[in-house]
Amino acid sequence: MRKFAGSLLIAAPDPADNIELNDSGTLMFRAIDGKRSVAEIGELVAATFGIPVDEIMEDVVEFVADLGERRIVDLLGASDGPVAPLPGPTSSPATEPAPFGSRDATTPTSVDR
Repeated sequence: MRKFAGSLLIAAPDPADNIELNDSGTLMFRAIDGKRSVAEIGELVAATFGIPVDEIMEDVVEFVADLGERRIVDLLGASDGPVAPLPGPTSSPATEPAPFGSRDATTPTSVDR
């Protein structure tokens, strides 16, 4: 994870899956802490940008699912559960506040690269 020219660059296990995040993507990614659910992340984005939750949730779910497919985050538990970091040599523990997520069902976590 690196800040470059105002964007957040996220390194995935496969370099072809690296992504560059805009402001809303950065907010969502940093909210993935192993404690918040996807719904809670959606509420945070909605409140931050003044958008109704029901209008933003599809984008949040799609964003988190994309991070999971790229093996950047891992979803933990049921669709209403938290998201936590994937294990790796530079991973932050899910208990520490970190800009990372998970890859199971609905609680994202990520890997600090």
